[in-house]
Amino acid sequence: MKTVFRMEWRQGRKAFLWWTGGISLFVLLMMMLYPSFAGQMAGLDALMSGMGMFTKMFGLDKIKMSTLIGFFGIEVGTVLGIGGAMFAAILGLSAVSREENRRTAEFLFSHPLKRSQALAGKLLCMIVFIILMNLGVTLVSWLSFLVVGGEYVMADFLRLMVSQLLLHLQVGLICFGISCFVATESVGVGIGVALMLYILNLMMNVMDDLKVLRFLTPFYYADYINLIGGRLQCPEILSGFALALVTLAAGIINYGHKDLAN
Repeated sequence: MKTVFRMEWRQGRKAFLWWTGGISLFVLLMMMLYPSFAGQMAGLDALMSGMGMFTKMFGLDKIKMSTLIGFFGIEVGTVLGIGGAMFAAILGLSAVSREENRRTAEFLFSHPLKRSQALAGKLLCMIVFIILMNLGVTLVSWLSFLVVGGEYVMADFLRLMVSQLLLHLQVGLICFGISCFVATESVGVGIGVALMLYILNLMMNVMDDLKVLRFLTPFYYADYINLIGGRLQCPEILSGFALALVTLAAGIINYGHKDLAN
């Protein structure tokens, strides 16, 4: 298990640094722009509140972008959610299927190593990458708040960042389970899963009849408009991770007896 973890770490550390650095740089740049737009934000709030379906889709009727945390929640939270979900999805989708796609499965399992041990090492490495990415972005975000100097409530900030971490972990676990079923290393599938879940949340914001989908997409409980009440969306978080764990368990069971490409 340790050997597999180290192998996965070496193979994924460059992508981890690129994704973490890219998202962190975007956060920093957007927060640096806030003081330049702060004086115009009140007018922007009034403009956004009258854009009908667009306003409701992005929750601009509930969040004021004239506040620092509101600006962060809309501008930065959206990119962090999508970007982090894509990173987690790509990690999860390629973790297992990569061995069959690159014809390295036969070499890997020719060693005295159980499939369950190999999967555990890969899964642990994926989780560590996701946690470290979120810690890095959270640190940069917090420092940007200090540099900008605007007022914000630390509890609101932490609630948003914890929700983002849970979002990325859920997507990663789902895609890891899917990876155990497929034999092709498809980055496009991972990106598609992340975008589909994000679009489901946008649709729910506009169509109340689709609210039941909030138990399926993690973008609902990670959306800042659903965190304004001062609490995490625990029922949605629990149902989301239940789905993720079922997918993961099904994938691991399937991988335990499937014929591997070599």
